[in-house]
Amino acid sequence: MDDVSVKTLGDWKVQVSHEAVKIQRYGVYTIQDFLNNEWLPCVRGGKYSKIYRGRENWSTRKYNIPSILVRVDMPPMDLGTRSGQEKFPGLYEVECNPSGYGVALLTGVSLRRVAASLNDLGIRKVMYGVAPSRRDQLADLQLFMQDMPLGVLNQQMETMEIDISSFSYDPWIPLWLRAGEEDMPLLKEKGLYSACLLFHQDGGGHKGYLCDIGGAKLLADCNDPFCEFADGFALKPLSGWGSRQVEVWTPLKSYSRSGTTRTRMNRVIEQIQERGKIGEFLAQPFLPPEVHENRFRIWRIYAVWHPSGQYKVMGGVWSERPSLRVHGASDTIEGPIPCGG
Repeated sequence: MDDVSVKTLGDWKVQVSHEAVKIQRYGVYTIQDFLNNEWLPCVRGGKYSKIYRGRENWSTRKYNIPSILVRVDMPPMDLGTRSGQEKFPGLYEVECNPSGYGVALLTGVSLRRVAASLNDLGIRKVMYGVAPSRRDQLADLQLFMQDMPLGVLNQQMETMEIDISSFSYDPWIPLWLRAGEEDMPLLKEKGLYSACLLFHQDGGGHKGYLCDIGGAKLLADCNDPFCEFADGFALKPLSGWGSRQVEVWTPLKSYSRSGTTRTRMNRVIEQIQERGKIGEFLAQPFLPPEVHENRFRIWRIYAVWHPSGQYKVMGGVWSERPSLRVHGASDTIEGPIPCGG
């Protein structure tokens, strides 16, 4: 790809392309409709409300949502038609503990609508910081927080960085924290989690909703996933983040060489069974990413909670790697997905 440049974000080196893929208005509505009318009722109706009862964060207590900001990881939409009747192409997951906002800014995609939504919700001040497991994400978070107040016109929006190791909890000010499940003991000890705007438990939320709206099945309910998902499947832990413990197998041409072999997938499943963990994994149908110059491209679309009682899409980034496990590795290329009119 000719237009790729390397940019520095703290300790990260990010490969950035300026090739924009614009989502038109009907595409935005399609993603929003899925989020608000399929995913949100599912997690509100039991998947999260029962699992996490008594362990609510700020967003759950105030708005009955897991997170003020979510990211839809999905296959690219077909933008070749202009019928206005696009279908949602499928879902890898809805990330309720998203990162990468600074990366989005590096590609030219602004997420300032977050500040406008917070302002409209009556939030004028946000504290932010990183927990021990996410220290490498501080520069990404700082860039976003320094840019965010510019999204509020004629109003004051304050963002204040804190060190959570010495922080005393103020219940009136929400906290934008980069943290993970491994940081939960510290957050509970300091009484911080109830102030958090993002969802840090179980890698950004238990993925059981994929069995209801993503075509997935619990591994424990599969007789033979290779037969039940003949075009391929992704093996995922119900609780996890990034690509940890994720394996992707498919026999489909153009993809099979870049995924997990059938032999390895069988071995991984056997090991899960031997550990007695078969109820903690799911098999999700393989959803082909876009093949782009021998790399595989997916979309990561951000949406912020709006005072109207809905998530509103702001755009995002496309990510591509020469592997079916697309995540923020050094060989990943990131590009902008602005929202069109």
